Amino acid sequence: MRRVECAGEPHHQCLEMHCAEALQRGDPDAAYRLADRRCRIRPLPDAHCFVLRAEALYRIGERAAAIEDLEAALEIAPEDLAVNRRMLNWGNAIQRRSAARALISCEHDFRILRRAVGCLHKSGAIAFANVTIRNDLIEGWAAWQARQPICVAIADESSCREQYFEGDRWHPLATELGNAVSFRLSASATAYLISVATKGNILCELPLGNQYRPLPSTPRRAPSRYDGTVTIIVPVYGDLSATRACLESLFAQRGASGRHQVILVNDASPDPGIVQLLGQSAKSKQVRLLTNPRNLGFVGAVNRALQEVSAGDVILLNADTIVPENFVERLALVAHASADIGTVTPLSNNGEFTSFPVPNQASDAGNAEEVSMLDRIAARVNAGKIVDIPNGIGFCLYITRACLDAVGLLSRNYSRGYLEDVDFCLRARLHGFRNVCAPSVYVGHAGSRSFGRQKRVLVVRNLRVIEAKFPTYRSECADFVLADPLKASRRALELSLLSSFPHRVLLVTPAGSAAEVAHERARQFLSEEGLAALILEIRHQPGHLTALLHDGNGGVPQSLEFSLPAGNPADLLEVLRMIPLKRIEIFDHEVIPRSISDALRQLGVAFDVCLLSNSNPIGHRDLIAQAERILVSDAQAEAAAASFKHTCITRLAETVPRLISPLFPAKSVVTRLGLLPTRRCMQELHFMRELIVLLRRAQPGIEIVVAGQTSDDAAFNRTGAFVTGLIEADELNAIFRRYRLDRIVCCATRPLFGHPLVAAAMAGSIPVAFPDWSRGACRTRDGDLALDAPMPAAHVVAQLVPWLAGVSTP
Repeated sequence: MRRVECAGEPHHQCLEMHCAEALQRGDPDAAYRLADRRCRIRPLPDAHCFVLRAEALYRIGERAAAIEDLEAALEIAPEDLAVNRRMLNWGNAIQRRSAARALISCEHDFRILRRAVGCLHKSGAIAFANVTIRNDLIEGWAAWQARQPICVAIADESSCREQYFEGDRWHPLATELGNAVSFRLSASATAYLISVATKGNILCELPLGNQYRPLPSTPRRAPSRYDGTVTIIVPVYGDLSATRACLESLFAQRGASGRHQVILVNDASPDPGIVQLLGQSAKSKQVRLLTNPRNLGFVGAVNRALQEVSAGDVILLNADTIVPENFVERLALVAHASADIGTVTPLSNNGEFTSFPVPNQASDAGNAEEVSMLDRIAARVNAGKIVDIPNGIGFCLYITRACLDAVGLLSRNYSRGYLEDVDFCLRARLHGFRNVCAPSVYVGHAGSRSFGRQKRVLVVRNLRVIEAKFPTYRSECADFVLADPLKASRRALELSLLSSFPHRVLLVTPAGSAAEVAHERARQFLSEEGLAALILEIRHQPGHLTALLHDGNGGVPQSLEFSLPAGNPADLLEVLRMIPLKRIEIFDHEVIPRSISDALRQLGVAFDVCLLSNSNPIGHRDLIAQAERILVSDAQAEAAAASFKHTCITRLAETVPRLISPLFPAKSVVTRLGLLPTRRCMQELHFMRELIVLLRRAQPGIEIVVAGQTSDDAAFNRTGAFVTGLIEADELNAIFRRYRLDRIVCCATRPLFGHPLVAAAMAGSIPVAFPDWSRGACRTRDGDLALDAPMPAAHVVAQLVPWLAGVSTP
């Protein structure tokens, strides 16, 4: 197996280089190993890594897996040429059409464009266009079926210049639709939008430069006293049910003062139900309806409304939100707490930085009652709190009049309504204004309904524009995420929610591999009993302990962390008493500090011990004796539990289905051996390194792959073995197949019963050698090898050599 380290060059770059070399020399197996390793290590892989692995997978016959990697690459770079070119060749009909649409917008090779146009033409499309901008030069092409010429229009603030083009029959794309032409035009400094249309239908529309029309500005001065005047702007296009829910919550919570107004913008909605709903809503004296003759997108709709508002503050509100009681007055209170605050954003289930319970991760919005409940708690526990954030979020963005006068309208430089809010807020900072979050207000936000799967394409495209204007923006966001100033606000909200959420089971585990078993148990609770299990993860820090309390399936809570100096869990115990617990399960009981186990028993809740090891330390025997049950995951754990002489030993259902397919036929000589790490500790590391050295001496031609993550991957690369990096249990058998492994050796130096990786390996169809902690009490499958445990590496190799040669062992 090739070594992948190069002096003076980052390891991940070496992997990519050697992978490309392996593909060029026609060795897809080696290419897959290198690309797979690159996709699993830091720094995080980019789209290129997934493309390399997809290419290798496709060449070794794993077409479905190759397409999965292309889908992953599209999540990172939706318009990547290499990804979409391959998807156009390998994908199903839907995937090919999606790739063709992406290539229409970014491909410059007319041979590939001809195939993309042909693919879309088969599905009924009859006209296409693309435009690119280089400085003040506009270049593009169009292909269409109708006989009329195409119209290229360039709009500026005062006029719209149109130019018509007839088809060129010699154009490379003319063979597909009958008409095609390439064009090149110059744009004036004031131009802000170019569009290509045929028969009145817009084929392509692209903003030009960073042109935006500023509102009348005045010299900076302290803002006048807030008089309660606020205008809420709601652009509407689609999703009737979400729009109705938004307007119902908005009109119910406008407040008793009646001083704020609502501007609804019908952005040329094609839904007659929305048109009717907006017409009915506009009958109120406090509601004004603007109707766009054609779809202008979020930016155009908001800017039109902003130009109608000459005084007072403004709230930009998405039509898929649910707002709580008095949210306008409460946001205004925060906005005017300081003269330098320009924008205010509330907490939300889907609000980027301000998302709850996990920042930058969307969760279910819930209904109006759930939003109201969360908002009431946030108002109580976070009253008076103001947290600075890099930028506000446009789902519900409060803008003061002073800020609006200084900054102007939203920039037209962003396609179809993503990141224009970021641009506005970053420009506000240039004018000396702060962007803050009001964690005392909670707004529900469905999110991503307007553009569906196109959102990622738009975000990536617009992010390039943001980075060109504000080069430090992404690094600042990374620093904000690392510091997480909103964590205390989320924690306060979660603490108040604990008693009301239906958590009934607490899983207590040390960090590391044991926590992986606990998370698998949490998933089992959710799938089999519908229960959301809490996980209390104990982490050993220098001089003290840290306890992290979180929902095992991503729900509330996620921000509860406790420092336990000298092992004193008083604060933790106070929080646990708030939770209506029905049962506690303790994992790896001999590793859990005695102070924690004693505190848990003070709760007076029945507890079980989930057996992960066969050790029975004296200091923990009373814990076992007082447990209602010993829970065991497999036959080895059951055999080990017998030594505890407990009255109730319960076998848990297997989480990994055992495969019925026969084992692979034994080879005369095994050429590729997989080593499976479990605990990732130093003891296991030394054992595996020694095992590799001895195996290579005994069988020089064998290739060894470490299937998983270790505590020091580089150490194994120096032995000549190959390390895959972190893998999940549900992909283990696929990894074995793609690496062409003949046999597997589980390398646990002490028991870890129920580990998902071991369970998946034992359920697979490849022969496994494993340490038999039951000392022969458990039956093994034909072809598997039960190793005496624990044993020195030399004794293990003595048992492995005949097994690897296909010789049966007693």
